Amino acid sequence: ETNATFNTNSLKLLLSVMVGIDNTEATFPIAYCYITSESAASFKWIAEQLTELAFWDCPEPTLIVGDFSKGLGAAAAAKAAADLAAEVVDGVSVEPRDEAEELDLDPDFLEAAEVVVGEGEGQQVQRVKLQLCEWHAIQAIKRRLVSAGRYKKERREEIIDKINAWVKADIDSLNKKRDELLKELHADEQAYIRKNYQPKEPQFCRAYTRTYPNLGVH
Repeated sequence: ETNATFNTNSLKLLLSVMVGIDNTEATFPIAYCYITSESAASFKWIAEQLTELAFWDCPEPTLIVGDFSKGLGAAAAAKAAADLAAEVVDGVSVEPRDEAEELDLDPDFLEAAEVVVGEGEGQQVQRVKLQLCEWHAIQAIKRRLVSAGRYKKERREEIIDKINAWVKADIDSLNKKRDELLKELHADEQAYIRKNYQPKEPQFCRAYTRTYPNLGVH
């Protein structure tokens, strides 16, 4: 898991905090790193340093959990693309990217990416997924409801209950809970959900994430 805090140090830089979870479900710190921004370049640099200094003899992670930062998603997707080299993903040939080239890959790419781990014969092929934090998703939608200015506080609280029910629904009730939420929203907010969050349901809705190797992290 990774997240970054801002303005908590005299350097006025982002402090990127990375933690892991062991098989007893205890959280342990992996690394702390100052970065200038939550950009793809920053996360790419962090990943390179961790690989060189800490995980040089370990398999690649099977799951990365983060917020909705585009930089994290782009860096993870670029890493998957580089590892895939010229493999074909969903009928599209993925070529390795030059390091100087701007990273502009969609985080959704990870849904199809398979990263090769190991060397030589007997290579293990594993999927690397980018899971998005459900708390960040819910908070962003709540902010949208406030900024829209058409939902009073009590009304927002009712809608937030619908949001939580949708995000935490099981696979059999996911569509029903989403439809119930959309019926409570103005057309603009309906479009906002359909465009920005419905396509990413496999990355943050528990109907999907409860099946990922995330040790209960949401």
